[in-house]
Amino acid sequence: MTARDVPKLRVDGMVSCRPTDAELRAAETELGRALPATYREFASAYGFGRSLGLFLFYVPCEPPVGAAWQETLGGRAHDLLKELAERRRVEDPAGDASDLSSLLPFGVSENGDIIAWATDREADGEWAVVIVPPRSSRPRVVAGSFAELLQRALEPNTGGVLLGAEFSLEPSFEPLPCFG
Repeated sequence: MTARDVPKLRVDGMVSCRPTDAELRAAETELGRALPATYREFASAYGFGRSLGLFLFYVPCEPPVGAAWQETLGGRAHDLLKELAERRRVEDPAGDASDLSSLLPFGVSENGDIIAWATDREADGEWAVVIVPPRSSRPRVVAGSFAELLQRALEPNTGGVLLGAEFSLEPSFEPLPCFG
């Protein structure tokens, strides 16, 4: 398996929220940049849901009919970036938050970690992935691509993706309604 191979996940349920090519292109237009190929592959294959029993990666798809919310991938990224900036203000009121400007958040863990791409760290069309722990605003690079993030997280003790983790994750995917 190479760093560009998205691991196969066991799907526990019926996938209902997979983005179309048009939705992926619209997200790219909104963000003003192309999405990494391994993320596009994952989003197209699995859609939105709980990955590895722990992670929620946001994908651009239409919310269910009748949903009271409308949220885009860019809107969700903006909200998570605001949360990181607020965390930084609490940690260091006089500090500089310019290191957050290259981050493009696209997911969370159920433990409160924010998962983001470091758009200033690109190789072969893939951005490095960072994780920001729940009570911190300091990003830590954990993988060179989205596929590598998934691969490492499936290693014993999450492959160092989650600091101090003494558990391992299963290659599973539980479909959920988009951003619901």
